[in-house]
Amino acid sequence: MAEPENSFPSGEEELQIIFDSVPAMIFYKDRENRLVRVNQLYCRTLGLDKDAIEGKSAFELTPNRELAETYWKDDKEIIETGVPKLNIVEPLITDESRWFRTYKIPYRDKNGEIIGIIGFSIDITDTVKAEKALREAQNTLEKRVEERTEELARSNEELQREIAERKKAEEELTKSKQMLEKTFRSLLDAIFILDAESSRIIECNAAAAVTFDYPREELIGKTIDFLHVNEQSLEEFRQILHKAIAKEGYLYLKEFRMKRQNGEVFPTEHSVIPIVDESGKTSEWVSVVRDITESKNAEMQLKEYNEMLETERVALREKNTALKEILNQIEDEKIQIAQNLQSNVDRVIMPLLRKLEDRIGQTEKEYLFLLRESLTEITSPFISKLETRFPKLTPREAEICNMIKNGMSSKEIALTLNASVNTINNHRKNIRRKLNITDEKANLCSILRSL
Repeated sequence: MAEPENSFPSGEEELQIIFDSVPAMIFYKDRENRLVRVNQLYCRTLGLDKDAIEGKSAFELTPNRELAETYWKDDKEIIETGVPKLNIVEPLITDESRWFRTYKIPYRDKNGEIIGIIGFSIDITDTVKAEKALREAQNTLEKRVEERTEELARSNEELQREIAERKKAEEELTKSKQMLEKTFRSLLDAIFILDAESSRIIECNAAAAVTFDYPREELIGKTIDFLHVNEQSLEEFRQILHKAIAKEGYLYLKEFRMKRQNGEVFPTEHSVIPIVDESGKTSEWVSVVRDITESKNAEMQLKEYNEMLETERVALREKNTALKEILNQIEDEKIQIAQNLQSNVDRVIMPLLRKLEDRIGQTEKEYLFLLRESLTEITSPFISKLETRFPKLTPREAEICNMIKNGMSSKEIALTLNASVNTINNHRKNIRRKLNITDEKANLCSILRSL
């Protein structure tokens, strides 16, 4: 079959395009724990530019030193032994609410010497949340229901087996140890390189043939149209693509239906990135298609499981009324204790710390600052509520609100924060503006206490 007129990018350009098109975080680290190269998804996930990441260590990118130590311990073991570490489930370095499955292999130079490590990370936050939700649902049922029906037990066992099989499949499918030039061939998602003018398939990986159930030879040279469900679906995709490229420069569809050779319509996660030539014209498209059939099935099962759980909760609702009243009373007492503790810290401990600050050296002042910040964080649930309700407030303004609420004057606040009274008064004006307090005579302390 003749090659398309527009040749596929080669060399470093090709590797960089593939490197940045892969829907996984890829990073290289040297023997000194420095990130020497990361792809675009790594930057987008951390919310930082490449310049803010490359050349930095994990200790410089996260305030959680224990987490950074864990990363470095794994990396050193790989560097020292040459043995890869696979299937590592760990939180994101800058956002511990997000979870990733990471695979690390030794990075060798042309002489076979280990000069660092290569890592691949896949976002599994949804899977972790689904598993956590499932476990919590199971625990709740076990506490509320003394006897399970045989049908519920079978359903739970089947769901656990499916989760285990999914984990096993992920482990088997993500053992690639290849460098950038092999990444394109070994990825599990279907990847197509399309001619920008004709939409003909210039290149595709093995996963594309498997996903759509076509021999690779039958895909090359054809337009992408026949993989869409119908003409209407194709036209819808084109309109979405053009709007997304014009606005964002790339396309990401969380869910879009495609069609296999046997006519089966299945859900996919779809992303398209343009390849621009030296003249600034789009010459090719990189299209990445992920089959999310299993994920959608898991969501449906979880939904059914939650509906069953809700049925049980309705039956137990009357019995829980008294317990809720007790818990509400306990919560009120906790709030009162927290408020008393906060007031005592602001009135007694904070002035002592302020006096102590004038009698110690610079090094001790830094520790004193950390102590004061920690006390503020521990004793100020008010600040968290305030920041949630008024997100435009800065951290310093939220701290000052807490002090005003506890009856401290501008002069007292200025001494506590080592600032001028004029600075504190300016903060008070900004606070009034952001809280939409238009009445100049309104008492700011009373308003804050009422929140």
